[in-house]
Amino acid sequence: GRVFDTQLDETTILGLAQGAAMLGLLPIPEIQYLAYVHNAVDQIRGEAASLQFFSSGQFQNPMVIRMAGLANRLPCITSGICTKTVTVGG
Repeated sequence: GRVFDTQLDETTILGLAQGAAMLGLLPIPEIQYLAYVHNAVDQIRGEAASLQFFSSGQFQNPMVIRMAGLANRLPCITSGICTKTVTVGG
């Protein structure tokens, strides 16, 4: 399947997503709570977002990171969970 459970470890989730992106897939990893993104910010900023730059465009790392957050005051239209999407890489 295309959707699978992983351990609740943000660095593992983003590491798997980065590997899948380098294989040509478009992964959409989900960080369960916005408070947990601090555990994985080094991978997002230091590896996923800078791979294309440091490889001079030789490698791309397309990835969409999904994080739940309640940062807006408007009610969510489609579900009870408000989400923010961050696009990383190519």
